[in-house]
Amino acid sequence: MLTQTLGKYRIERTIGSGSYGTVVEATDCVLNRPVALKILRSAGMPADLLKNHLREARALARLRHPNIVAIFDLEQDGDRTVLAMEHIDGETLAARLRHGPIPFANALEMAWQLADALAAAHQQGVIHADIKPGNVIIDQQARPLLVDFGLARLSCVEDAQDTLASARGTTEGLQGTISYMAPELFMGGKPDAGTDMFAFGALIYEMVAGRRAFDAGSEGATMQRILNSRPERLSLLNPEIPATLCNLVDAMLATSPTGRPASMDTVRETLGRIASGAGGALVLPLPRPLPPLAVAAAMAPADDPPARYWPRPLAVGLLIAAPVALFMLAWGQDMIPWRIEAAPSLQAQIGQGVNYLYHLDDKGAIDGAINTFQSVLTRDPRNAAATAGLSLALFRRYTEEEANPKTLNQADAEARLALSLDNQLALTRIAVAWAETYANNKEAAYQHFQTALTLEQDNVLALEGLGLLYQGDDRQDEAIAIYQRGIEKHPQYRVFYYQLGRIYFQRAEYSQAEQVFAKCVELAPDSALGYANLSAAQHMQGRTADAVLTIQQGLRIRPHWMLYNNLGTYLYFLGEYPRAAQAFERLTQEDNGNNYLTWGNLADAYRWSTGQEKESQSAYRMALRLLAPLLKDEPDNPRRNSKAALYHAKLGESAEALAALAPALAKPTPEILFDAVVTSEILGQRDQALDLLGQALKAGYAPQEAARDPELASLRQDPRYSLLLTSL
Repeated sequence: MLTQTLGKYRIERTIGSGSYGTVVEATDCVLNRPVALKILRSAGMPADLLKNHLREARALARLRHPNIVAIFDLEQDGDRTVLAMEHIDGETLAARLRHGPIPFANALEMAWQLADALAAAHQQGVIHADIKPGNVIIDQQARPLLVDFGLARLSCVEDAQDTLASARGTTEGLQGTISYMAPELFMGGKPDAGTDMFAFGALIYEMVAGRRAFDAGSEGATMQRILNSRPERLSLLNPEIPATLCNLVDAMLATSPTGRPASMDTVRETLGRIASGAGGALVLPLPRPLPPLAVAAAMAPADDPPARYWPRPLAVGLLIAAPVALFMLAWGQDMIPWRIEAAPSLQAQIGQGVNYLYHLDDKGAIDGAINTFQSVLTRDPRNAAATAGLSLALFRRYTEEEANPKTLNQADAEARLALSLDNQLALTRIAVAWAETYANNKEAAYQHFQTALTLEQDNVLALEGLGLLYQGDDRQDEAIAIYQRGIEKHPQYRVFYYQLGRIYFQRAEYSQAEQVFAKCVELAPDSALGYANLSAAQHMQGRTADAVLTIQQGLRIRPHWMLYNNLGTYLYFLGEYPRAAQAFERLTQEDNGNNYLTWGNLADAYRWSTGQEKESQSAYRMALRLLAPLLKDEPDNPRRNSKAALYHAKLGESAEALAALAPALAKPTPEILFDAVVTSEILGQRDQALDLLGQALKAGYAPQEAARDPELASLRQDPRYSLLLTSL
């Protein structure tokens, strides 16, 4: 709860809560004037980012324009940034639009003024990053003013996915934010002048048309429309709208940034010409007195951020089990306690950093580990253990969150630096082993892991690394032996159970997988991964009702994208297609919309939901778009090719489906074989579908999957299907 005073400001009342913080009305007790205070949500921001945080604030404070709410002052209150802004008496454009479209002449004048404000900001290198009706206030003189200018970056919300996350629970809501987001933001792009251009185009469209350019019944459907379709031309909604304005808005809403106007200056000039030809001269905004800008002591030029700082990438989720390169770090349970009266020891900080990574499902664990190791290196730049720990955390980020080459290069460099600092430390050997693994030097990786075990017998990370390396080489029996050894020596380290269960699951040994995953849940009752894996093993044994109950138990403890994914899958196989679609739509929010499997599953649910054919096709296109760069990196990856073949088949693209099916079947698993069954059946190759189904079932694939998949309804009427089941 807010205190009555904050520095020199006396808080009068809370106005509301927005995407980036809380807004309160206050009185400046020194100058005796009303202000609006924006208290930014930056809690938990690493200390290394504070200078960047203030640098952004300075850029905002320099913005001086009649159509941008002025910033009077900036104060740093602990890890919070407090902006004092002029208090505007008026209503938001969002509130005005609830009564219908803005009269054309007024809308055109407002658009020109806002374009002029955005052009001025862009010239100073400041991006708004959250243009929408809720961030435009219309004052008592009918003048539009932009608010929350640049607060996306100021609040360390640079990515589209973070923007989506920050919008949850706000007044306008998540869908209200998505409707103005440029397509490239969903694909991992950063906010820039081009994304502001797109959002402003959507704003103009809504002012004139009285409805959003992109809107649908759900967040996922809205995202698909932005990515795959164009809004209805304005002239079709109102024939009196000049063609020049229709063309301008169409260009601003172009899917590709290169198709949009060159700059906001161009937009402003075009709007001016349209107004001149629309029956009257454009009414330019009257200049108003600009308030004095109070610059706090904290506004002094900041130094560059530390060289070791690495920007946070987008989060990317994975399905039931982690890929081969995924690893977790464990540390002793008896941590050195923090002391209030003194800074923690280096040993305690290193322990804390590794402990972050030990808790796989904890939100912010990777960031916490990286920040902790960087803190150690600030005090001791040549600390080999912290350098190795930082490397491992960065490798983990690369695997868990985003396959960003810069992150991988940084992790590799830190690993090799750690080895040069101390080649007799097991942790440095483990870090460089992962560097060699990612460099595809597997023999060198094996050697470094073995050296680590020589230096420290039964080291948990070395055992884990060897197991994952064996899995990657398809040496599953050796991997099982390593994990069983790990469980014997470290019975509380749940990663060994996860990976062992994963092997059993891939081998279709679902009963054994269930036992191991149940142990995972026992060790970590708050782990979403544990509940997701356990439910999957139950489902594959024909106990889908048990699987749903397991998911519900997990969701009560902690909502997580993996749980929504599995829930949607189970609902799909129970024939609850609309409910499955709702679960997958929720999943596009939870996993940030960057997982091709999520979009493929959503497309399947739409495919069998009445009236959702177009949405289904768009979702398949999105899945293939996300698959493309992954297949470019690994063109022979069997699992990804099996999904590509399946999606192309469901889009009616036979040639592309057959081309992807060949590499998929080069190294089939039971799951890949079943995907190939469905693909072949859709393509009209019944004989091949039945042959592949026999192979899948003999390999251990669950018969009830074939019995429930709607794509195989016709195949199940074939007499050979019954003969196939009785022959097993």
